[in-house]
Amino acid sequence: MAGMNFCFGHCPTPGSDVALIGQQHLLLTRRSRCTHRNTVLKLYNNHLPVYRNQSTTELQFTEDFIVQRVKMTSNTITVSLPQLAKMIDHSLLHPTMTDADVIAGLRIAREHKVATACVKPYCIPLAVKELAGTDVLVCPVIGFPHGNSTTEIKVAEAIAAVKAGGAEIDMVVNVGKVLGGDWEYVTAEIRQINDAVKAEGALLKVILENDYLSDDHVARLCEICTDLDVAFVKTSTGYGFVKQADGSYNYKGATVRHLRLMREKAGEKVQIKAAGGVRTLDDLLHVISLGVTRIGATATVAILEEARKRGIGNEPVEVSFKPMKEAGETSGY
Repeated sequence: MAGMNFCFGHCPTPGSDVALIGQQHLLLTRRSRCTHRNTVLKLYNNHLPVYRNQSTTELQFTEDFIVQRVKMTSNTITVSLPQLAKMIDHSLLHPTMTDADVIAGLRIAREHKVATACVKPYCIPLAVKELAGTDVLVCPVIGFPHGNSTTEIKVAEAIAAVKAGGAEIDMVVNVGKVLGGDWEYVTAEIRQINDAVKAEGALLKVILENDYLSDDHVARLCEICTDLDVAFVKTSTGYGFVKQADGSYNYKGATVRHLRLMREKAGEKVQIKAAGGVRTLDDLLHVISLGVTRIGATATVAILEEARKRGIGNEPVEVSFKPMKEAGETSGY
């Protein structure tokens, strides 16, 4: 993914840091690196929708940092319907889905020309058949949903999935090894699977399952995936349920805080996939503004129908969106 620098001042400044706090952007640039005291905001652009933040700016100088706080007064983004569709992996992963359910979902993916149909491994031949003659790719999951298979099994499953017709592979990390701090194991596993998938001509998305992890775990995984040249890091499976205080099980999925953290810690070439909780057009537009380039969704039809109702068509138009809540419970894709 190419990076573009936008300079608020006289010259580009290497080493600028971007921290996103609440509904404000806090841009920090070390004075020692910026003789003109300007701030550079790096935006990620891969021929994707253009995010515009209508804002007022207040500069505040401190001894060590130049702080530019950009207060958001409205949220707009320029998008087209085809761009939105190609940001969606239509999810067909619920364990109760019959073949008839999967076929119906594949026809939705085909009709709406999404990026991929995300399927369980045994459904790959069915997906290949139903999506033949389209540009909708097949995206199988492996080690799903808990990531507990051995590395050897995950590698074999990934290779088999690509050979059967998978173009993008979504793989779950070994969460227990992450929580235990066995980074050598975690790194070696991701490396082996990524190498195997790339050798077969496909790409890998690494599912972190953020609900189980601390911010430090999420950051470290993003850094590992960057070092290994993984194509995507993904927030969640949609099935990482956590026991709540009342004894029930639920999960948060893709949160604003985690998406900001992932975009900050992952390298420029690593894309972000948000899965779990992105159910409306406003949700999709907001996560795009955070640097997300793909979502996993079952609400594909509702999202794209709402886009049409709001005047989004084949040509890019500017639309406003309501930001997602900073935190909150969700339940599935």
